[in-house]
This record gives sequence, C-alpha cells and structure tokens, in this order.
Amino acid sequence: MTKSSFPDDFSTVKQAQPVRSRRQAQLQRNRFQSKLNVILMIVLILLGLLIYAILKW
Repeated sequence: MTKSSFPDDFSTVKQAQPVRSRRQAQLQRNRFQSKLNVILMIVLILLGLLIYAILKW
C-alpha cells in the first residue's frame, strides 16, 4: 500500500477552535435565531406601514 500524501494529523485544526458542548452551541444558535426573528418582524411591520402609507396617499 502507498501512503497518502495528505497529513493524517488534523488535531492542530481542532485545537485552534474552543471546545464547546452541543448544548452551548445550540443555546447560542437559538439566541441568534431569536434576534433574527425580531429583526425580521420589525422589517415586515415597517414594510407593511410603507405599503399602507403608499396606498393611503
């Protein structure tokens, strides 16, 4: 068998990232998702008000 030309040691890449549990990562994603939902709702409300103002005019 021939040895692969790719390095077998990927531990340096894994060590560069902080170790987080799945629960912590999920909590962070949920917080980010809730912030995105709030921003989306604000944008939709403003868009609705804009359309209402255009049609009312």
